[in-house]
Amino acid sequence: MRLGRSNNCGISKVFIEFMADFYNNRIQVFTEDGSFLTEWGEEGEKIGQLKGPTDITVDEKGDIYVVDWGNHRIQALHLDSGLD
Repeated sequence: MRLGRSNNCGISKVFIEFMADFYNNRIQVFTEDGSFLTEWGEEGEKIGQLKGPTDITVDEKGDIYVVDWGNHRIQALHLDSGLD
């Protein structure tokens, strides 16, 4: 997987790394050792779509929040199902 532009990442309690991939309009997910797991998102304005994600954070419960810059919003993610 190639990153278009990674601005920020978040790391969960189980050491999974989430990368906000700005130019590819997605979130990429990696293991602690850097192995690719999955990706979420595609370009668009609907729920589950992104337009230039810039920042990502993981709270103490494991909830994931993405700053969706181009859509002027914050989207919540769930590790088991992706974007909501």
